[in-house]
Amino acid sequence: MHAPEIIERIGDMRCGVGESSMRRDGEAALCLTGTAGRALRRWDTEANRAHACALPETAGSIALIAGG
Repeated sequence: MHAPEIIERIGDMRCGVGESSMRRDGEAALCLTGTAGRALRRWDTEANRAHACALPETAGSIALIAGG
């Protein structure tokens, strides 16, 4: 039998669908796309604050590239 999973909500971001979450080593932040809202969202765990950046079109996933 598996132990129950504990899910904790972080912040007050409202996403219809939050996809492609990722965390970059050395950064206290979680990034994800808000596909329905055409946004790139970043949750700063140290500041306990969210930031959103509007995207020109729908993005279903994100990835890091060398140098950035």
